[in-house]
Amino acid sequence: MIQSARAQDASRTESASAEAIRFDLPAQPLAEALRAYGRVAELSVMAQTELLNGRVSAPVNGSYPTREALQRLLAGTGLEARFSGDTEALIVPLPAEQQQPALPAPSVMIPSSAIDGAMADDGFDAYNAMVQTRLTEALCASPVTRPGSYRLVVQMRVGDEGKVVAAKLAGSTGDPARDTAIAQAMHTLVLDSAPPADLPQPVTILLRPHGDGVNTDCAQFDVRGR
Repeated sequence: MIQSARAQDASRTESASAEAIRFDLPAQPLAEALRAYGRVAELSVMAQTELLNGRVSAPVNGSYPTREALQRLLAGTGLEARFSGDTEALIVPLPAEQQQPALPAPSVMIPSSAIDGAMADDGFDAYNAMVQTRLTEALCASPVTRPGSYRLVVQMRVGDEGKVVAAKLAGSTGDPARDTAIAQAMHTLVLDSAPPADLPQPVTILLRPHGDGVNTDCAQFDVRGR
C-alpha cells in the first residue's frame, strides 16, 4: 500500500472540503501525482501499488474542490476515488460497466500512400498502414493526445506477439503532459499481428500537424467507440 501525507486537521467539515484549492499538478506517474495531491489537499490517499504501476495521471491545473480535483487527476486511468469522510480516499478500479471498452478494428485502414516515408514496393506497406492506424486510433482516444495540432516522431519495437515492447519519442511535441500521455499510449499498444520476420526495427512513425494536405481524421474512431 502507498499512502499520502495525513490530513493535518481531521475535523474539517464537508463544507470545508468543498472549498476550491489551487492545484498545479502536471501529468506524471500516478503514484507521484497522488502523493503531491495529498500534500496540497491535506487528504490521506491510499491505493494498492499494483493499481498505480504504469499509469499516468491527468494534469490538474486550476482551483477545484478536493474531490473534483482528485476525479480530474484520475481521468482516463480506469480508477476512481471512494471517500471515507472528509480526510481519506481509497483508490479502486472503476466498475466493469464504466471501463472504457476496447475499440474494434477499424473498417478502413490508413492507406500506405498517406504515411510519410512508406514505400509501396518495400513489402511492408500493409503492416506499416496497420501500425499507423493503431497508433492514430490510440492517440485519438484522448483529448490530450488527439493528433492534428503537433508534430510527432516516435520509434517503436514490436515483439513477436504484436505487442509494443519498447517505444520512445524522438523529441518533444512541445507539451510535457502530452509527451507523457503519448508514451503511455505507445507502451500499452497491441497491434493486430506480429511483425514480418524481416521488418526493420525500430519502426519509425511521423505524424504531422494539419495543413499542407495532412488531415488526421479521428471521427471514424469516435463513431466506433460509441
